[in-house]
Amino acid sequence: MRANVLLSVVYILIIMVPVFSFGIFIFKHALNVPYNDDEALLYSLNQIITAPSDSFYLLFEQQNDHRVFFSRLVSLIIKLMYGKMNFRVMIIFGYLNLVLLGYAFFLIFKSANTGLAYFIPVAVLLFSPIVYATHLWAITSFEYTLAITFSLYCLIFLQPSKQKVWYWSIPFAIAATVSNLDGLSVIPVGLVWLVTQKRKKESILFGIFAVLYVIIFFTDFHFSIASKFPPFPQIIGIVFKAFVSYCGSILKVLSDSYGLALSTVAGTFFLIVLVVINIVKFFNRSQWRDVLFPLSITEICFLELLACGLMIAIGRAGDVAGSMLAIRFQVYAVSTFILFYLLVLSALKDDRYKRYFFIWFLFCAIALNALSYSKYDKAIAVHNDELKVDSYNFPNHAFFLYQYTDTKDPNIALYQHYEFPGFFSNGDIEDWYNKIKAATVSSDIQFTIENLNHLPEYQKWKYPAISFQVKSLPSSVPESDVYLALFNCDKPGKPFLVAVRHENRNWLNKITKSSLAGSARSVIFPQKMAGKHYDVALCWKNRRINNSILVARNVNLDKIIKTRF
Repeated sequence: MRANVLLSVVYILIIMVPVFSFGIFIFKHALNVPYNDDEALLYSLNQIITAPSDSFYLLFEQQNDHRVFFSRLVSLIIKLMYGKMNFRVMIIFGYLNLVLLGYAFFLIFKSANTGLAYFIPVAVLLFSPIVYATHLWAITSFEYTLAITFSLYCLIFLQPSKQKVWYWSIPFAIAATVSNLDGLSVIPVGLVWLVTQKRKKESILFGIFAVLYVIIFFTDFHFSIASKFPPFPQIIGIVFKAFVSYCGSILKVLSDSYGLALSTVAGTFFLIVLVVINIVKFFNRSQWRDVLFPLSITEICFLELLACGLMIAIGRAGDVAGSMLAIRFQVYAVSTFILFYLLVLSALKDDRYKRYFFIWFLFCAIALNALSYSKYDKAIAVHNDELKVDSYNFPNHAFFLYQYTDTKDPNIALYQHYEFPGFFSNGDIEDWYNKIKAATVSSDIQFTIENLNHLPEYQKWKYPAISFQVKSLPSSVPESDVYLALFNCDKPGKPFLVAVRHENRNWLNKITKSSLAGSARSVIFPQKMAGKHYDVALCWKNRRINNSILVARNVNLDKIIKTRF
């Protein structure tokens, strides 16, 4: 008995390792800079503070195709606590949502399993940078993750063992719907599950709730321009392909180039396994007892994730199927994969096969966790650098370089209840400029300009897309925390800062610690600034000392041609 308790403590400690390690990762990388749809939180804050009597309506007001009550509520609480909106605090609070999701998975796991060791791969997979795009973005950490989490808690309270407190499922169903529109799928799924359990009273009451609530929810509802629906029957094939790829989208982590093909194959396999399990169950009537069809909590939760995917596929039917693999949806991908694991684990009755499957899934979880830390490290570094330069460019030039590339930039008044953090001081800017003011460009440095408007991914941009490439740099230029500055030749006081990508920075460089001298750096940005002449420099800090190196002089952005300087 004592040995079992000790072993359980060891398993709990192992489970907590990825929880704390990814929490530290989030704490380290979270920035107090709004990103894209985060502007909706600032807009709502401004409205609520201006008209507090309308707060209830404004908290539930539609945003695109969603009602994002919890995102707005938390932003309002942060504003009241700190006096200003703080996106870093919101991101850190949002990590608790992932913990709540992890606990929901544990409750589902515990319903059919007793061995705590079998839960380890769930924690390893869920708490990893696979979901970084959701949890390093303030608004999505309170949308996507909570929609899944509240949906699962709703179903947990609808299982037969919770019959005395089943009514708690209703507030969780409401919470799921006002986290994100995809959470609405739990209402029909929950109703179907009650019917299959032959729980007549609960089915009638839940059905009445469903009808009344859906009417209220869709009052004054309108689809945004983001929702495009192809004509029937074309939409059927589009939705089907997108749905299948969604089911296996966890494999996008392995390859971005072949992500759609891998996801489609994996999704097909997962769906076939689900069908086979239910066919076997259909012909084994001894399991049915007093139900229309036996569905365990694990199975119904897996079906709920599939229902979420179907709603996303319908909503994105106007886009290509690959849009289902957007990195911000990977919390759905991970959750679907976890529930597939729990589904198969509960279906296997032979302990030997259960152990084999556990070992295979544990290997997959560890491999995907490790790969995500390596693969997304560069993407996160670049993303954060882009946010940092945006936090400088907007207060100084009234536009962002890495947001609103296809629309007009927001008015400065939007940010009246938020303050941009100062990652770059006036002293830094002045020091960088003084170091290149009288400098000459080294003959070894190769500087290339290219217009990228011919590429499909940049044709939607409102402004010309420009690429700079700098090669053959001296070894003194560090690997990270380097920024490119465009100093206006006429008014050099406030340059435009651009995020730099390291062309040769990958996991092999880190392991071998190979020399980065002569490696290439590149930047891509929209030409929002006036087309005057600019001196271009790479700028960085080394041991609190400002350094810069001139890479080009008198660059005319109006003449964007591929050439060398």
